[in-house]
Amino acid sequence: MRELSEIKWEKGALMIPDMGNFPVLFTAGYRVDLSFGKMYDIRHADDDWGYPVAIEEHLLVNRYGSILCKEELPFQEELSMKGFIDMQDHEMELVLLDDTTGNPEDSVFISSEEDFQRYMTEIESEMEQYVV
Repeated sequence: MRELSEIKWEKGALMIPDMGNFPVLFTAGYRVDLSFGKMYDIRHADDDWGYPVAIEEHLLVNRYGSILCKEELPFQEELSMKGFIDMQDHEMELVLLDDTTGNPEDSVFISSEEDFQRYMTEIESEMEQYVV
């Protein structure tokens, strides 16, 4: 299993109409178990690897990536009942806030809960320019 500090994250927001923007850290890399935050996996469409369609607790196939949130997302009841949150049904959009050209300087690394909290605060201030 990879060490937390080896995982490359991108700062982002999960935008949900009528509910607001939720700060997230996104990784297409390895999944790690953490003692802080709430991690979800994102499933891609069967016929399009670049199109996220659902949020689930844990995925083994069709994994687009993972998001790390400060707290549980809305729709936990739907997640419990159906096993997933349909992003299209809720018009959710995952937006990466940094330049996504693959520049290593755009990635962040977490080695502690303090790093996580600091990045969440940064994301919240950057999100103010985005409107749902």
